[in-house]
Formats: sequence, C-alpha cells, structure tokens
Amino acid sequence: MLFEPEIYRHNQTFDLDHSENQNDITVTGVNKHGGVQVTDQKLLIAQKIRCCVCGVMTDPNAANTCINCLKSQIDITEGITKNGELKHCRECNRYLTVTSWKQCELESSELLAVCLKNMKGLKKVKLLDAKFIWTEPHSRRIKLKLTVQQEVQNNTMLQQTFGVEFIVQNAQCDDCKQTWTPHTWTS
Repeated sequence: MLFEPEIYRHNQTFDLDHSENQNDITVTGVNKHGGVQVTDQKLLIAQKIRCCVCGVMTDPNAANTCINCLKSQIDITEGITKNGELKHCRECNRYLTVTSWKQCELESSELLAVCLKNMKGLKKVKLLDAKFIWTEPHSRRIKLKLTVQQEVQNNTMLQQTFGVEFIVQNAQCDDCKQTWTPHTWTS
C-alpha cells in the first residue's frame, strides 16, 4: 500500500460555470451503468499527475516528471566552456578576441562580449542573461553568471544558471611588440 501524505489528499471537484456558454458541456445521455456521460474535453484532461521518479504531484508535461527531477537528470550546460583564459595587454589595456585585440574596461559590455565569444558551446542553447560577478581587481579572475534555456523534450523548456571563470593572462599585442622591438625594418 502506498503512503499518501496529507497534503496530497484533496477532494478535487470540478465547478461547472454555466454563465459562459451553455454549449460547453455536452451531455449525451445515460450510459449502460446508469451514469451520465459528459463529453466536455476540459474535464477529461488531467489537472495534476504524479512524478514518475519521486511521486510529487506536478502539472502534466511530456516527460511526466517534476521540474526538480528533470533538472537532476538533464544538464543543458554540458559542452559549454566553464573555465577559460583571456589574453590581456598591459600596455594598451586590450583583450584578445578570437581574431583581433579589442579595447575593454573591466566589467564593461565590450569585455562581456569578448568573454562570450571565447566560450564554446553557446550556440546550442538560448542565452537569456549574462552578468559579471564581482571579484578583486588584483585577483586576475573574471567571473560571469550565465542563464541559458533549451527545449529538452517535446515542448518542455529547461532553464539553468551557472558560473564561468576566466583567468586573465598577460600578453603583448602586435602593436606593442613593434614599439618595444628597436631593430625593426619597414620599407
């Protein structure tokens, strides 16, 4: 015998509102067992179901699991870079993007764009939010908090928030290399 907690013992009744439209409820007559057969489709849809993993009452979805069990089974952040390195030029305060050096201040929208471009795996999910987490400036760390969303099963959207950490490494950009090299010849 299954134990059913007190909070799940609801005597759920369906209130029929006749003020909207009299044709919403269709009574087709008495069935062979003596009851009235109601063919209103709204009454036949399950209002709450039990999760197939933990047994908690939840709204019906394609997976028939609650949100907590779905989050524990599926990780939509798999394949997304969670640690990375950023090359920074001390002389001109520029950061290396994929192809070029870009002037950025700490915690600016330009630096956020550089960090997101250096991450792999963001194309398979929808990015909802990205923001900086404050760190000490001398720690040489840049931390981001990202919120992503992805459809995991039929019309079931899953949203997760996770952190990404970048280590800032010093490097010279091409322009600063030319200024510090005294024996360059150009024609």
